[in-house]
Amino acid sequence: MAVTVASLRTTRPEFTETPTAVLQAAIDDAVNEVDDRVFGEKTDQAVSLLAAHKASISPFGQQARLAPKEQGKGTHGATTYGLEYDNLVAQCGGGFWVTGVAL
Repeated sequence: MAVTVASLRTTRPEFTETPTAVLQAAIDDAVNEVDDRVFGEKTDQAVSLLAAHKASISPFGQQARLAPKEQGKGTHGATTYGLEYDNLVAQCGGGFWVTGVAL
């Protein structure tokens, strides 16, 4: 099942009022950045979290941003979704990857 604007709004109702185009752009970006070889069965969860993070750092996502003292150390630690995404990356992304090699 792929992440859609409707499914993102269902799981994260705080984005109900966010324009559809903003959410779709965040989902499209997240789909391009999330590698299903890393996340496996958790790929949709990763896409949803990363899309929510991206929507949160837009001007429409003020409520999901964290105060500087609460921010995590990971790459996406500026939002609540980013913290969850970084934790998921840590769970699924162990080991190293070699580019140009089919797995």
